[in-house]
Amino acid sequence: MNLIFGTDFSEPSRQAGEVPAALANRLKDTLWIVHALEHYGLEPLYPAAQTAIVADLEQRLDQECERLKSAQSRVRRELITGGPDEVLIQKAQVSDTRLVVVSSLGRSKPGRWLIGSIAERVAEGCRVPTLVVRESPSLIEWSRNQRPLRILCAFDHSAPAEAALSYVRELRRIGPCEVIVTYANWPPADKHRLGVPGPVTLESNRPEIQAVLERDLREHVATVLG
Repeated sequence: MNLIFGTDFSEPSRQAGEVPAALANRLKDTLWIVHALEHYGLEPLYPAAQTAIVADLEQRLDQECERLKSAQSRVRRELITGGPDEVLIQKAQVSDTRLVVVSSLGRSKPGRWLIGSIAERVAEGCRVPTLVVRESPSLIEWSRNQRPLRILCAFDHSAPAEAALSYVRELRRIGPCEVIVTYANWPPADKHRLGVPGPVTLESNRPEIQAVLERDLREHVATVLG
């Protein structure tokens, strides 16, 4: 399996890289370190400068590979031309990709700030789960079995929610997890769905409806997660 880590060589990205490295080590996966080379339309005018930029980025990628490699995993690197989100989504199309990892902060052209962060666009457009790392120590400790990962899974019985719950099951196979599954419901909708007679309330569920919702959620979670 492959783990893909998108880096822009910023300090937040450098710290986030410790997480996929630790996961690849535990899972014995191949870690791909990917950097996107964005074009600015000036390359034909300054070919020598472009060559120097590419050489510098290749060297940085080599340094990241050396820093993050371990005895239990293979580390590869790739410099791909294109926007960061487009590059990572494209790379994730490779078969057997388990996860894409990015940092929550990093370098970005100002124009991209107006249409959402790179991490947000990768998470929305990628066919595999995206892990956005805001702080790495707890995730690294979890991957090393030093502490449980605390997970809050928002669930609403939709297909994407089922996918999220199923992925929690995969996370529990990596290391110990403390899981809370929560369902925020709209009382009139569930009253109608369950066919319960009586007045409609907006502020809370009637006790009999609440009991059914809790029972159904508990049974479903037990079926998926054990």
